[in-house]
Parts: sequence; C-alpha cells; structure tokens
Amino acid sequence: MREVLLRATAISKTFGGLIAVDNVSLELPRGEIHALIGTNGAGKSTLINVLSGELRGAAGRVELDGQDISAWPQHRRARAGLGRSYQRTNIFPGFTVFENCRLAAQAGHQRPWSLAQAAGRCAVSGGAAQRALRLAGLEGHEHRLAGIMAHGQQRQLEIAMCLATARACCCSTSRWPEWAPRRRCGCWSCCGACRPITRYCWSSTTWTRCSACPRR
Repeated sequence: MREVLLRATAISKTFGGLIAVDNVSLELPRGEIHALIGTNGAGKSTLINVLSGELRGAAGRVELDGQDISAWPQHRRARAGLGRSYQRTNIFPGFTVFENCRLAAQAGHQRPWSLAQAAGRCAVSGGAAQRALRLAGLEGHEHRLAGIMAHGQQRQLEIAMCLATARACCCSTSRWPEWAPRRRCGCWSCCGACRPITRYCWSSTTWTRCSACPRR
C-alpha cells in the first residue's frame, strides 16, 4: 500500500461569488512526482495556496503524513516539512548556494537553546542542506553566489531549499558516529537539534520514519 504524504479532500475556495477551487481531492504518495496543469484562471495557484496554508480553504481537509493540518497557519506547515516555491524566484542573491540551503534547513531545525554555538556549525542543518543540494542536482555548486547563477539553476536552488526544510534527526545507523550513545529505542542518539517533536530519521537515501522511536 502506498504511503500518502499529502492528501487533500474536497477542497473548495471562493472569493465572494467566484468559485476558484471546487471540490478538489488529490493524494501525493511518497517518492512520486506529480504535476497540476490547467488553463490560466483554472485555480492552480489558489489550490497550492490552500495546501500550503497561505489561504484558508472554504471547505475540505488537508492532511500531511496522516495528520490534519487544515487549521495550521503557513509557517507551521512549513516547519512540519511542507515546502513550496513561487513563480517569482525567491532566494538570497548575495549568499552562497550552500548558505541559502542551510538557512532554509535551519528554519526547520531551530535551536534557541544553543545561543553560544554559531548557526553555521550546526551539523543537522548543514547535513540537510548538502543532501538537498545533491537531490536537486546542485552538488559542486555549494560555494557559488546564488545571484550570479542562471535562472534555471536558481529555480533548482529553490527546490533544494524546500527539500532542506524536511524534518529530520541525526539518529542514523549509517551516518552517526560509532562512539555516539544510543537511545533506549535502539536508534542513534541525536544532537538535540530535533527534539522534542522529531518524526523522521536520516537514512542513506531517503527520509524514513523511525519505527522504534517513542517520539514518533
């Protein structure tokens, strides 16, 4: 059975007497890529805005990994790993490709208790940024200034920034140091950046749910 990451059920959105989205349902399973197509004015952007939380739907339900997020604001959905990009490129042109991606990852792995440590030294956000750049086809471009890249590469960077926000922890049997202590659940102890609501663990190729973790 396919694991559905994002599910929308009977989504509708109106603007006064205009019906922009009418009873739309969709499922996005893990590991699949889908496209939403339609003519100008068909309601594509409005539907995306409802799914991401920028607009509140008039009716329907949005679920992320089985959890009802219909009432969540946009920033909470983003921190839960639901990323989006806009038609207009939205990057930090004066920063490097890696730093753009690391800042996006940092937003999903905030550590207000680590005031004494430089944000750039965070292994969790740095690792998430490197992996996202690799998935987006930008490995080897980490030190380039984002503002001088071609438009297509800047769009790739935006995709990488979305991927970098995915919730993760560093409890990986393949990447966490051998000397690190284990949790009682059996997976590797994390550095603390992902507590207390971590739902995913890092694996060699994908974000996978830690079935043994009590914080699941």
